[in-house]
Amino acid sequence: MFYSYVQEPLNGARQDPTDEQLRNAVAPFQAVLQEYLPDVVLVWGKGLYEVTPTLNGHKGEPIDGNGTWIYNIGGKEIRLLEMTHPSAGYSWSYWHDVIDKLLK
Repeated sequence: MFYSYVQEPLNGARQDPTDEQLRNAVAPFQAVLQEYLPDVVLVWGKGLYEVTPTLNGHKGEPIDGNGTWIYNIGGKEIRLLEMTHPSAGYSWSYWHDVIDKLLK
């Protein structure tokens, strides 16, 4: 499943969402997590990872230096992974290995 965290379009590429847009994104994001209870969430963009709500979660063990966060929602552990946004260009083989480690 793909989900766009900020619920309204930004005015251009490489633009950060406003504080208001980030605040408005929390409730819909939490509702999607509660409804679908994913195993993992790949957070595209280190900046977005830094502003993702804590939702009473806790820090997980880093994977190859990439941050992880763990939510406990509906009795289920949902793991988030901090990733470089694909538009920034990176090694798919590197991220394949990191995601593989996350899933194990």
